[in-house]
Amino acid sequence: EGEGEEDEEAATALFAFSATPKAYITRVGEHLLGMFLLLEPYAAGAALCELHADLRAPADEEEDADLEPERANVVAWMGAVATRTKSLLLAAVEALPALSAAGAKQLAADVGYLSNIFAAGLSLPHAELTELEGLLTCDLAGLPAIAESAVALRPAFAAAVVTKRQS
Repeated sequence: EGEGEEDEEAATALFAFSATPKAYITRVGEHLLGMFLLLEPYAAGAALCELHADLRAPADEEEDADLEPERANVVAWMGAVATRTKSLLLAAVEALPALSAAGAKQLAADVGYLSNIFAAGLSLPHAELTELEGLLTCDLAGLPAIAESAVALRPAFAAAVVTKRQS
């Protein structure tokens, strides 16, 4: 039972298909949901008032107007973290050389879980995740049409997912 066996077991677990989300994505979801509790004590302080321009999510002015200023700061930070998380996930998907049928199913389970966290747990927009999940779950015959109908995802990204699934 050496280090090689542990590495092999870890690789097997990483590449094993499961209809449930992988541990990495559930940890991401847990951290996102836990951030409200971490940020709440600092909501009224100056630390959360400013958000670097690169982290700002597109604002929903109407929804933000209904929030107390302190709560709006927490929501802005949560939106920034969620947007960055979503961007990193999309970049990782884009970097994949191909997607097998089992890989697409697993990724769909992971994306669906994160989409649920965004929608139900955080009340944040997640159109890109919904469209990506659709691209990952549809049958291969309908894939090009689904990709062409995508509006939240970049057209080149949607086309790349089609290519990855068809290879």
